[in-house]
Amino acid sequence: MTVSSYQAQQNMKYLLGGTIDPPSYLYIGLSTSVFTTDTTIVSGEPNTAYNYSRITIATNDGADFWSEPEDGIISSASPITFPTSGSVTGYWGNIKTVFICNSTNQLLYYKTLPTPIKIYQNKRFNIPAGSFIIHRDSLIF
Repeated sequence: MTVSSYQAQQNMKYLLGGTIDPPSYLYIGLSTSVFTTDTTIVSGEPNTAYNYSRITIATNDGADFWSEPEDGIISSASPITFPTSGSVTGYWGNIKTVFICNSTNQLLYYKTLPTPIKIYQNKRFNIPAGSFIIHRDSLIF
């Protein structure tokens, strides 16, 4: 995944001795939009009426969800499984980006998929355990 400008600024602020307030929760989501490093606010998520919702991770539960950081890299210790799309009108569209944001929708990290993934009715988007990787300056899976 790529680091957003917002998150890069937070990293530099911390590195230079500034204080940052870590979020209580992180959110992993899907988007039909393509983000850039200048994207600040998340957009293009599938409609919640079609049973879409983000994956919520309490940051104080991080040890249960993430691997131990090593060489500036952490990965998901658990699979990331989004809800099953709606059965009648559950088409989520062409998913182009997977992202991590905070509770105010500020983009932190994102990964543009090489090929969009269509999520039709009664389908799930899954990322296997260990495959969702955050590098100190990018997100990989």
